[in-house]
Amino acid sequence: MSNAQSEELCQVGSRREEGGGNPPASQLILVTNQLLSVVARLEARIAALEEDGKVTVLHQDALKLSQLIRERAKVLTDKYQLGPAGERRIRAAIKKAVLSQYGIRDLHDLPVRRLAAARMLIENWSSYQAIREASLCG
Repeated sequence: MSNAQSEELCQVGSRREEGGGNPPASQLILVTNQLLSVVARLEARIAALEEDGKVTVLHQDALKLSQLIRERAKVLTDKYQLGPAGERRIRAAIKKAVLSQYGIRDLHDLPVRRLAAARMLIENWSSYQAIREASLCG
């Protein structure tokens, strides 16, 4: 909102406080239209940021993804009877798959619009090669 717009809003409010009665309908319409245009610009800006992938997941979402990776690794470790070292390797392989799939360096850098797809990737992750290598390490 520009300074002129905010000053106009203040003037409308001060006229009301002075006991001048209600502002004319035309002023209320003008102020409402200005506020609607500000909201529309903000929505457009947020949409553009989301399309660019610059809106990333929250810290809690990144922690939930890490937890989901640990749970998936535990399931695979139990299924293939791998040890703790194998579980660590599986966790690393799952995380590496997610990071490389979305071209990011950390789970916190994941775009919000890719969160559901990343969850599905983790839940369905399986790599024969990674599991075989994990079983060989103990």
